[in-house]
Amino acid sequence: MKKLYKGTFYNIMVGKYFKDTKRLRADQALRADRGGALSPYDALVKKHARTYELDWRLITAQMYQESGFNPKAKSWVGATG
Repeated sequence: MKKLYKGTFYNIMVGKYFKDTKRLRADQALRADRGGALSPYDALVKKHARTYELDWRLITAQMYQESGFNPKAKSWVGATG
């Protein structure tokens, strides 16, 4: 990190991810709602995540990646939900 600090790559990354206000505002729209909910299934996921001692946010992230919270989604190999 000391070698990269204040170098070209470092400055580009800091500018891109921490100083670009347009990007920051756009990303905020994609984040959880103001109430802190990540999905419409939060209560259900929290309940069952406790049973198996898993992080409910990790499960919710996996649900989003797999189906975008669409219970009718179907993969190319036939997995649903």
